[in-house]
Amino acid sequence: NVLTIRYMIESSSDADISVYSSAGKLMWRKENVGGYGMNSVDVPMDGYIDGEYLVLMVVGDEVYSEKVLKL
Repeated sequence: NVLTIRYMIESSSDADISVYSSAGKLMWRKENVGGYGMNSVDVPMDGYIDGEYLVLMVVGDEVYSEKVLKL
């Protein structure tokens, strides 16, 4: 199982992306990914239990979050 995250960066900043469990445990993290334009990163979800996860992305001073559900 893979979660594919697609995102657009409109500045020269890279992104730091983290995935947290519903209990707040850091499950996966990748720093300095992407760059200006359309980007994509695959998060391996093998071994993760079914449930809700929080994807947190930091680009420069901006923070974005999205809840995802693994079934």
